Amino acid sequence: MAPSMDPAFSFDQMKTSGIDAMVACVLGDPLGTLWRAPRDPWKAVRRQFVSLENQADAAGVAVIRNSTELNTARAQKVPSIVLAMEGADILGPDLHRLEWLHERGVRMIGLVHYSDNALGTIGTTVCGQPRSRKVRRGARTAGLTRFGAEAISLMNDLGIIVDVAHADSATTLSACAASDAPVVSSHTGAASLDDLSRYISDEEIVAIAATGGLIGLWPFRLRKRGMSDSRDFARHAAHVADLVGIEHLAFGTDANGGPATMAKYNGPQDNSEFITGLSAAGFSEDDCAAIMGGNALRVFTAVCG
Repeated sequence: MAPSMDPAFSFDQMKTSGIDAMVACVLGDPLGTLWRAPRDPWKAVRRQFVSLENQADAAGVAVIRNSTELNTARAQKVPSIVLAMEGADILGPDLHRLEWLHERGVRMIGLVHYSDNALGTIGTTVCGQPRSRKVRRGARTAGLTRFGAEAISLMNDLGIIVDVAHADSATTLSACAASDAPVVSSHTGAASLDDLSRYISDEEIVAIAATGGLIGLWPFRLRKRGMSDSRDFARHAAHVADLVGIEHLAFGTDANGGPATMAKYNGPQDNSEFITGLSAAGFSEDDCAAIMGGNALRVFTAVCG
């Protein structure tokens, strides 16, 4: 979730929508930092965290750092958020910023967003073109850098989840090989069912699952691309489940972050649409519970404590 100045889905809707917890992202690449603090991306990231925390406080939502705090919030019927960052551009060249981010409460970081950075390379540009211009022209080699591998090692040590959403295949596969902890692709789909550039290959799905991680299915739909409805969502879920097992499935709405979504889905308040499609496709009640949060809780607990 990447709240804008006037988000379509706000934190005060969590309780009425029956949502216990969400991941709340700030943007760390130039797309998200340039207009917030043009000459100081690090300041722009810190400002976004202050904004998120103020929004959460105003809505009576807790910011949680581990599963113990999550369970406490749930027992008190208080919705909660987990702080995250999409695009780790501001880490280069200072990995010590990871320690600051962890102390601040950040528990998930996407290695890249819409720009290549010191850690790795992107799967698609903001306009939907596959890979970055530099990689397409041969001016940069695709994949995880040595600095990126060092960042993953420190994230493992600190207890920060590695997110490879938006990464290209070379970066994703290398990140999975480098990580000693579960890796997630927070919002994506199966490329073997639709060659959308933001979707991932079966090879990547298997590599992520081999870490104990998660493939978060994304209800994106724009014109004729992406998932059309809950049945299409379930089709992607069935493919991933057949390939690596239900325990590696989750859902990633990218709330407030995408331009359009599948039919009958306008945001997290409509999460029941996922269950409608999954149930119709033959997923059991226990399967739905795992996909709708149980699997994510397992990975969150394994990585963050």
